[in-house]
Amino acid sequence: MSSHMSLHFYEIQAKNYVQSTINVDMSALTHEFMRLLPPGAHILDVGCGSGRDSKTFIDNGFRVTAMDGSQALCALAQRHIKQPVLHKSFLDINWQEKFEGVWACASLLHCSPQELPIVFKKINAALKPSGWLYTSFKFGSGYRQEGQRYFLDMNEASFKKLLNNYSELTIEKIWLSSDRRTHNTTQWLNALIQKKNN
Repeated sequence: MSSHMSLHFYEIQAKNYVQSTINVDMSALTHEFMRLLPPGAHILDVGCGSGRDSKTFIDNGFRVTAMDGSQALCALAQRHIKQPVLHKSFLDINWQEKFEGVWACASLLHCSPQELPIVFKKINAALKPSGWLYTSFKFGSGYRQEGQRYFLDMNEASFKKLLNNYSELTIEKIWLSSDRRTHNTTQWLNALIQKKNN
C-alpha cells in the first residue's frame, strides 16, 4: 500500500480535515523551527494540508513553497495562504539544494516503509547545506491502517535507523509531544535534523 490510499481520504474529507486542524496552535514548534533559519529563508512545506503552518511562515517573512498530494486540500490551502499550492506527491519532490528549511509536519507518516527512504533522499537533495528539516510521526512502530488512512509509526530507534542511510543528515533534537487537538491522545515523535555543510 502506498500513500495514494490515504490521499483518497483527504480528497473526500478535505473540508472536515481543514476545519479540525486549521486552528490548532502549533506555535511552539513553528517558532523553534523559524529560529533556526536565516530571515526570509525559503521553506518547503511538504504535505501542507490546510496551509496553517505555511501561513505562519509567510506571516513571519519567510518565502514558502507549499505542496500537497490532495487536489482538494491544495485548493483550500491556496485560499488560506493566498498563493499557489503545488499539487505534488512526496515522490514528485525533485528540487536540488533549493530550500533552507523543509517542514514535514505529520505528513511523511503516510509513506509506506518502501517509500519513506526514497522520500528522505529527495528531501535531503532539496535542502541546502546547513538547512533544517522538521518532521513528525505518530509514536509507535509498524505500518498500519486506521480507517481509510495508512500510517507508518516511528519511535526513536526506527527513526535513527532510517537516518543512518544519509550521512549528511544529523538529528539535532528528537522528542515526544502530545497532540494539540482536544480529546486526542496521540503521542508524536518530533525531530529536527540539520544537513551538514559540504
